[in-house]
Amino acid sequence: PFSDAIKLFNKNLITSENMNLSISYLTPALSLLISIMILPIIPFNNFSLFDNKHNILLFLILSSMSVYFILMIGWSANSKYSNLGSIRSVAQMISYEVSFFLIILFIVILSNSFSFNQIMLTQNNLWFFWGNIILFTI
Repeated sequence: PFSDAIKLFNKNLITSENMNLSISYLTPALSLLISIMILPIIPFNNFSLFDNKHNILLFLILSSMSVYFILMIGWSANSKYSNLGSIRSVAQMISYEVSFFLIILFIVILSNSFSFNQIMLTQNNLWFFWGNIILFTI
C-alpha cells in the first residue's frame, strides 16, 4: 500500500500545459455566481429581495445555466476524458431538470401563479406535498 501511495504522488496528475487557464479558472467562479444570483429570488419569511410575477421562470433559467459552465470546465482542460466526463455530467443534469420541471409545473398549475410568494400563500390552505406523492411514484 505504501508503494502505491508513493507511486501515486510521484505521478504528474494534472498537466496544465495545454489547458485554457483563463476559462478553467473563470468558469467555477461563474457557476458560483449563478448560484448566488438565485438567492434573492427565493423568499425567506414571506420576503424576497427580488419579487416579480415570474420568479419561477427566472429560477429555472438560472438553475439550468450551470450546465453551460460545467461543459466549459470540461472543454477548457483540453483533454478528451475531461470533455467526455463533462458531457456525461451535463446529460445527467439535463435529465434531472426534466423531472424537476414537471414537479414545478404541477405546483404552478395548482397555484395558478409563477410567483414564489403567491405559491407560499396558496400553500397555507393545502400543502402541495400530497399531490407530488403521485409524481414521485411515476
